[in-house]
Amino acid sequence: MNQTAPTPQPSSIVDRFNIHPFVFAGVSLGIIFLLYHVGGGIIAFLAVGSKITRENVATVRWITLVGQLFFILVPTLVFAKLLSNRFGDVFLWRIPSAREVGFMLIGLISLQQLLEVYMFLQDFIPVPGVLRKLFDPMREMYRSMLKTVVKAESGSELAFVILVAAVVPAFVEEMMFRGVVQRTFEKVFKPIAAVLVTGIIFGLFHLDPFNAVPLICIGCYMGFLRLRSKSIALPITAHFLNNLAAVVAVYLGMGFETKLTTTEFGISEVLAAVTQAVAFGGLFFFSFRAYIRATDQLQVAS
Repeated sequence: MNQTAPTPQPSSIVDRFNIHPFVFAGVSLGIIFLLYHVGGGIIAFLAVGSKITRENVATVRWITLVGQLFFILVPTLVFAKLLSNRFGDVFLWRIPSAREVGFMLIGLISLQQLLEVYMFLQDFIPVPGVLRKLFDPMREMYRSMLKTVVKAESGSELAFVILVAAVVPAFVEEMMFRGVVQRTFEKVFKPIAAVLVTGIIFGLFHLDPFNAVPLICIGCYMGFLRLRSKSIALPITAHFLNNLAAVVAVYLGMGFETKLTTTEFGISEVLAAVTQAVAFGGLFFFSFRAYIRATDQLQVAS
């Protein structure tokens, strides 16, 4: 009896035209950058001008929300389809175990505290007076603008801010970076190198020079979560919780100022920074090792 051979699945467009992963990643990032940062920025400027105030902040939030969905998510889905015929190959998915979630939470909280120490020390890096006069007003203007966007004065406004600043970015940006971008780089780099390169691009993509290093660290951590968990679910959760903490901190009047922030750089501040770095550095190391052990079986099975 003749048996019909299974019909081979058609190759993706990237494979069919032998598009190099570097080219594909560069074009994907370039198009999304132009759509979201340039196109979205122009729309926002035409709608509200150059200054964000309490009177126009709702318009800015709606523009941000729509921009995330149409200028980041939609192109990301298109590029994912070009990269592979199956979304599941790009957006790896499985429900993480309770142990994975627990160690991720410990790692995320401790990493946030370590980055708080870094931001404290960053303010004391020697900078020539001329540059400090230029950058300090820019930093304060940027912080003021960002605080206006995420600050809520009622429960309903807080819910909308959480949607715009935490829920949607967590899903959209992880689909883009830990989905399309990281999976593309995994075709030419070793997995951990793909994590690092994607994390660096993630940090720079936000166009926030004053928080570039923390953003890169967070991006690398989320990339590692995706790598070890074989799923995009855990980095989406971590991204959401990271942004949610920032939004709630602003709502409670604690945002944009660290516990270590001070106008003096004395011995007590140094000791506080060192103590916090040692304590949370040890906690991060513990959670990191524990998370690796919790996901060892997944690496064996893959």
